[in-house]
Amino acid sequence: MTVNSALELNRRRGNGHTTIALGELEPAPLTDETGRVATRDQVQRLVACLDQDDRALLVLRFGLDLELPDVAAALGIPLGTAKSRLHRAVARLRTQLEATDGR
Repeated sequence: MTVNSALELNRRRGNGHTTIALGELEPAPLTDETGRVATRDQVQRLVACLDQDDRALLVLRFGLDLELPDVAAALGIPLGTAKSRLHRAVARLRTQLEATDGR
C-alpha cells in the first residue's frame, strides 16, 4: 500500500519525522483572505504536532477525501479502529486549536 510504503521509507531514513502534504486540508473559505491563510497555517502547524498515525488518518480522510472504510483499508487496520483513532485525532486537533485561539 502507498501509505505503508511511505511510512516504511520514513522509518528507514531514521529521522523520526513524517512529512505529509497538507495543501488539500484547507478549511472552508473565509471572506478575509488573510484570515483564511492564517487559519490554514495554524491548522497545518497543529497537525504537524500530531503523531504520524494521526496525521495519516487525517490526510487520508480529509485531505484525500477517502471514506472511512477506504482509510482503514489503506492503513491496514480494522474499520472500528480507524473510527476511534480518527475521533481521537480530531478531538486532539480541536483541543489544540481552541487552546491557541484562547477559548
